[in-house]
Amino acid sequence: MKERTLIIGAGEVGKSLAEVLSKKYFVVLRDRDALQAEDGGSYRVIHICYPYSKSFVAITREYIKFYKPSVTIVHSTVPPKTCDKLGVVHSPISGKHPHLAKSIETFDKYFGGKDAEKAAKFFNGAV
Repeated sequence: MKERTLIIGAGEVGKSLAEVLSKKYFVVLRDRDALQAEDGGSYRVIHICYPYSKSFVAITREYIKFYKPSVTIVHSTVPPKTCDKLGVVHSPISGKHPHLAKSIETFDKYFGGKDAEKAAKFFNGAV
């Protein structure tokens, strides 16, 4: 059985990431209603793929508290130190719109912050 992973943010980045990760993992893709899920706490890795806003840190903390992942990876473009405040991995998406899935598989993906090595290992298992 494939390991489950959760992607929060069903826009272009989230959908492209889901396309790539679904080759190795069972991917659950959710948008803003992600906290309504009945399966909280059942994902080792969650991926944050929604745009930065003034409430980004507070919203992301809610998801981390609800799902209790071992690793959280932020794929969004966020200001410096945002991921440090959350204690999560930052791994922005590089690529060519609207072909992000192919770009994710082609370009190097960088990981920074706490648990960066775990995040890279998880991701490298899928590409």
